[in-house]
Amino acid sequence: MRLISSLLALCLASCALYLGISFVLTHALTFPLDDAWIHLTFARNLALRHEFAFNVGQPSAGSTSPLWTFALAPSFLLPIAPEWWSYTLGATLLFACAWLTYRISRQLFGDTRVASVSALAVALEWHLNWAAYSGMETMLFVALLLLMFDLYIEHKPLWLVGFIAGLCVVTRPEGVILFALIVAHVFFAPFTSSQAGGMLTANRAAFGVLRFVPMLLAFALPLLPYLWFNWTTSGSLFPNTFYAKQGEYAELFAQQSLLAHWLHLLTVTLVGAQVLLVPGFIFALYLAVHERRALALILFAWWLMLPLAYALRLPVDYQHARYEMPVIPTVMILGIWGTAPLRERLPAGAVTRVLTRAWLLTFPMLLVIFWFIGATARADDAAAIYCLEVETAQWLDANTLHDDVIAAHDVGAIGYYLKERPLIDLAGLITPDVIYFLRDEPRLLQYALAHHARFVVTSAAWHPNLIRDSHLQLVEQHDCSRAHAAGGYQIGVYQVRQP
Repeated sequence: MRLISSLLALCLASCALYLGISFVLTHALTFPLDDAWIHLTFARNLALRHEFAFNVGQPSAGSTSPLWTFALAPSFLLPIAPEWWSYTLGATLLFACAWLTYRISRQLFGDTRVASVSALAVALEWHLNWAAYSGMETMLFVALLLLMFDLYIEHKPLWLVGFIAGLCVVTRPEGVILFALIVAHVFFAPFTSSQAGGMLTANRAAFGVLRFVPMLLAFALPLLPYLWFNWTTSGSLFPNTFYAKQGEYAELFAQQSLLAHWLHLLTVTLVGAQVLLVPGFIFALYLAVHERRALALILFAWWLMLPLAYALRLPVDYQHARYEMPVIPTVMILGIWGTAPLRERLPAGAVTRVLTRAWLLTFPMLLVIFWFIGATARADDAAAIYCLEVETAQWLDANTLHDDVIAAHDVGAIGYYLKERPLIDLAGLITPDVIYFLRDEPRLLQYALAHHARFVVTSAAWHPNLIRDSHLQLVEQHDCSRAHAAGGYQIGVYQVRQP
């Protein structure tokens, strides 16, 4: 109970700190990235119009995380602001992730002290705190990943593991990686299990297959409606964002080798106190191999494979590496477990005592320091997005007609504040037609003109040639000082000139 109380207190303190600093800087409780408004727009249409759509009346496969949309939808039916509902979910999921970290560590290694430290470290970790109040699905995804693994190592029914895995993939498609690792363990476990030692090889294989069939069926239960909706709506199995993001950042693949991208994405999640866990993390790998801890090796494989998947398809680390954040609890669990025995293996003496005491002092200190740094980063991000996206959306709402078609690169806040306005998404998330020519600026403009766009909202950072076209005239641009200070882009509203 003491640990639960401590975790709850930390999560409440985190909510107060992260939102409080943001409110001081922006005088509004808003999100640190535009995509959060996309989820809220989908959720509003789902709750009020019973359709999974961004533009009213146009069913869309533009959401990477349908389950997050369903989680946000009740806020539009209850007497609570959608933003506050999102923040409440974030704090709750942060607590759930910390508690599941404790359960997994204790089950794997049998050390309550190590498990408690791991849980407290996750509750304070700045990436995860930033994600908890970002309005995004990241913490729901992390919580489901940890729950799936916890159920598996607790020997719960495999169909339940499979069902949670299906929900995990409906939250983010890359959840299939950890599930595939678990399926592989289910299949090969009979070959190494002492209980199956007397079975013939063929019988062992059949035993493995029979074990995971119910799990695969349960996995498909939430996944098939998701795939069917994507296919019938857009003609592809995965959401539009899966293809649009790859097209938008295709140039990044050619800038570095696959290995360079992979190593970079592996290291970005070590920014923070967890950098002090690297020696223990490496030693944990040695122990897991030496002691044949297959379950611990699953976590190592997950840590390696998620960044590899992004290195292959989307090698970006923006928004504080939010796509790679789901591996951070793994770093905490294995790094803290490996640090204790590593310290015991060091030669006795004054140097070891000094290093040990320095680590015991520095690790919690860095956790707290980066906790505050994360709150400041979240506030800066929210202030920039409020100026760039929200104030632009509010200007459009006040200065355009209800039937004006607006073409925009970032459609989140615009779609949310303009409600039932007709929109064209130049990034392809909501308008999949443009995915195939995202980098062809003349063709993008022709598409917008052909669909009767009256205003174009974009930036020189995205469309440097398009905004210089004679068809467009700049009519509004906010001077966002925080975006300037961070070297970021500026957004302009361009009116389409009448021929």
